[in-house]
Amino acid sequence: GDCSQRDGRPIFVLLSQEHGWWYGVIYMGTVTFMTFGLFNVIVAIYVENTVAAAKYNEIYQKRQRLRDAEMLSEKMAALVRLVWGLYNKKGIQAVALPDKPTAREIAEVAAMIDITPEFLESLRKHRKFQELLKDLDISEEDQLDLFETLDVDGGGSIDMEELMVGLSRLRGDARRADIVGVGLILRHVQHNVQRFEATVLDALQEQTAKILQMKAHPVFRSSNGQGGSTSI
Repeated sequence: GDCSQRDGRPIFVLLSQEHGWWYGVIYMGTVTFMTFGLFNVIVAIYVENTVAAAKYNEIYQKRQRLRDAEMLSEKMAALVRLVWGLYNKKGIQAVALPDKPTAREIAEVAAMIDITPEFLESLRKHRKFQELLKDLDISEEDQLDLFETLDVDGGGSIDMEELMVGLSRLRGDARRADIVGVGLILRHVQHNVQRFEATVLDALQEQTAKILQMKAHPVFRSSNGQGGSTSI
């Protein structure tokens, strides 16, 4: 198995002495290629397949988390308790929230909370809030300028409903369906704006035609003439 005779003498040396030094060069080149070339390729393929399998497993687990509605409800309830606790520490409210709140209790609490940019920024720096966002698969890049992202109406503050709905839509990576959905919404808005513009233009043209018709009426001319004579 190691290219040697029964007495232990290597065949490589005997063949080099019998056929010349060039055989040794060819033999060493072949051994070097097999050792450092082919084996490295095999190892690289194995490592690549291992990394690809680990990446696929991570994507699969992330997809399962995104589909887990029970986990989402638990994390959202924990988020409400966290926000409510920090809200109470500021002395704004003083109502206790149960450990296992119902949907109605969560809705009542959410209606009482008004989140400002300063409060959300302090909340974003909280370790527990960061852990909840990580568990919800919200990337750190999306956490930057979070208030501007969630304040869709530009009112300067958001409530718990806007926070929860916005965070639920920020989960996971950007999908093609999200981009297509935004494009369809923009197309619908553009169509409505164009239709509104056409309606307004038709109304203006109709009003202009009526005004010109009124100016051309004899009664309108005579009243203008009397007014002009009176002014003189």
